Amino acid sequence: MRDALPRRRSYSVRPPRKEAEKTIQEALRLVEPTSNRQWHLEVGIAAARVEAASGKHAAAATRLRKIRDDAKGFLAVEFDADMALSEVEIASGQVAQGRSRLEALERQARSKGFLLVANQAASARRSRLAVSARRTTLRELIAAFPQPPRRACVTPADTTTQSIAVSGWRSRSPKR
Repeated sequence: MRDALPRRRSYSVRPPRKEAEKTIQEALRLVEPTSNRQWHLEVGIAAARVEAASGKHAAAATRLRKIRDDAKGFLAVEFDADMALSEVEIASGQVAQGRSRLEALERQARSKGFLLVANQAASARRSRLAVSARRTTLRELIAAFPQPPRRACVTPADTTTQSIAVSGWRSRSPKR
């Protein structure tokens, strides 16, 4: 039975949504008659990820919260559900909530000895921060590095068009 379940695959290009939805429906159908709780939880997480990819963020978040609550006793599955839930929250625009969930997941996973999960959460948090910080980088840089005062020099030699030279920034060559 275990060989019949679809395994995670790494795609350089995302698989078509219809194919993913069909595969998840088949996995849910195959897992339904079994009594293995871990399989139900893992396939449920995969189904929630497919829902989120197809734009159903609210349904995916609801499913993942239920799975996370049902996963008590399966720490790795609980961590996987938290990771997926934070991804869904960030994708749906709840960036602060997703970030705080990733921070909590990182702390909890590190304290329990799940270093791979902790590093994945830290990496996801940093990449999400980088994406949201790109919008304010220029503003932050301007605020962090005040420009020196500019002086305008008008040369009266050219009477038809006045040439203006702006000074203030100097390039420094390395001392040898």
